[in-house]
Amino acid sequence: MGKFKFLAGLATAAFLAMSGAAQASVIFSGSGAGCANLTCSSLTGNINSASVQFSISGTTLTILLSNTSVDPASGKAKPGDGLTGLSFKVGGMTLVAKTAFTQFGIFKPGACSTGTCTTVTGADISLAVQDIDGEWGFSTAYPAAGSYGLSSAGYLPGGSAFGAPNLDNPVALNGINFAIVSPNWSAGEMNSGLGSRPHVIGTALFTLKGGGAGFTEASISDVRFWYGTAPNGGGICGAGQVNTCGGQVPEPSSMWLMLIGLLGLGAFASTRKLGV
Repeated sequence: MGKFKFLAGLATAAFLAMSGAAQASVIFSGSGAGCANLTCSSLTGNINSASVQFSISGTTLTILLSNTSVDPASGKAKPGDGLTGLSFKVGGMTLVAKTAFTQFGIFKPGACSTGTCTTVTGADISLAVQDIDGEWGFSTAYPAAGSYGLSSAGYLPGGSAFGAPNLDNPVALNGINFAIVSPNWSAGEMNSGLGSRPHVIGTALFTLKGGGAGFTEASISDVRFWYGTAPNGGGICGAGQVNTCGGQVPEPSSMWLMLIGLLGLGAFASTRKLGV
């Protein structure tokens, strides 16, 4: 089987659960079907889609970044289809990097060259939450001055990793390693350049710290999703685009509700072994 589709359903359920909470957040999304006049089709021949949720509590900005792409139209997802970055602007404030984690585990944890990834649950996945501070980085000027950037690849100017450890060589930030892959894909739907590396399944969670007058979700703009290992590598709202990618949808949310769907994950995983 090998599909991560139960994870996709889990993410959807957790996403819908957010609608009942009191704290505000904002969601941006982009896809090949929904970005008129933007560079939305991947150079790989596939149509990519992604979403990001921003939530502020006090001086902490929490970011949930997800690869929501469907089965690859070309038959194979390629390195250029891996979601490797996010950029955005926030008016009137300064942000610094704090933490980076997976939400639903790692694809190919056994491929981590340093041996520090979490225990393998099946042939292709680990369902444990993983610290990825050493595999994702933060920049205060990507794609240009005035923007903030997050990336697992080496294209961040002046970017540095959130922290340690390095989970897979080459030492981050470099390569397609730890890109976010869609939970809709199977191992058989990824070519060897993508499917042989460790990646984040579905969603990554980042926290940034900051402050300033009017620090609200409404201050966030110019959201762009980045793919592959080079700038403008076929991403949604790529370099040179000034439009906000997709719609800005206010949503009530509380971040802990994102974990509600995870409560049954361990029991579910114990009854099903995923393979290729």
